[in-house]
This record gives sequence, C-alpha cells and structure tokens, in this order.
Amino acid sequence: MHSGAEKVKVCSLDKYYYCLAKVVKYGIHSGVLRQCYCPLQCYLPSYPFSVSTSPLSQHFLNHVSQRSQFKGRNLTMAQLRNGLVYLDIFYSDLNYVDIQTTPAYDILALVCDCSGALGLILGGTLLTIAEIVQFFVELFSELVTSARFARMERR
Repeated sequence: MHSGAEKVKVCSLDKYYYCLAKVVKYGIHSGVLRQCYCPLQCYLPSYPFSVSTSPLSQHFLNHVSQRSQFKGRNLTMAQLRNGLVYLDIFYSDLNYVDIQTTPAYDILALVCDCSGALGLILGGTLLTIAEIVQFFVELFSELVTSARFARMERR
C-alpha cells in the first residue's frame, strides 16, 4: 500500500549554495537582472501650498449659530469658536517639470573618446620608441668615439 506521503529529497546547504550561484550567474550573463519593466516617469507635477488660519469673527459665529445644523444643540459661542475652524488652502505656484531621458553617450561620442585615448597612447608609445632609438644611437656613437680615442692613444 502507498501511504500517500512521498519521500521528498532534502538538499544539503552546499547544493543550495551551488544552485543559487548558478542561477545568479545565469541572471547576470543573460541580462535578466538588468531588465526593468517599470515605466519611466515623464512628468512631475508639484503643488507647493501654504496654510493660513485666522480666528472666526463674531459676526460669522452668530450667522453659523442660526443654521439648522447647530440649532437645538445648545452650543455656546466659546464652544463654536473652539469647535469650528476656518481653513484656507491655496496653491501659491503650480509647477510642471517635463522629464526627458536621453542617452548619456551616443556612438559618435564613444568613437571620438576611444580614438582620442588610443591616439594619446600611440603618440606616447611612438615618442618612447624614438627616445629609445636616440639613446642607442648616442650610446653607439659614444662607444665608437671612445674606441677611436683608445686606438689613437695606443699608437
């Protein structure tokens, strides 16, 4: 008889580490980890605001106390003054920032930078080679001159 419970193979910590390293390597080399499916933000509205408050006037409190919402509640003017708030929110400036994404480096700039660096390296290399050749020419000239001088002294 089959009990219905299957044996599950339990992996060791080393196997988990090996598998995880393999998956991360695949993700890095395939470029899957660099893909972002989030849309880029193209605008940013901002609404700077300011809040101003002021105590309510006695005339306004008298007018409000006569309204049907407050009749029959037996509220005093002090309770109305403390319980009501006059809040005025206004936007002092409406800003809209348009966000555009452009590549930081295009192909022409890349070619120009690479060729400039290669030209600098090549120029430095040719200058070094010319200096080495000049060194050996001067060394050879010095050896020939000293050999002639030594031959002249022996005579």
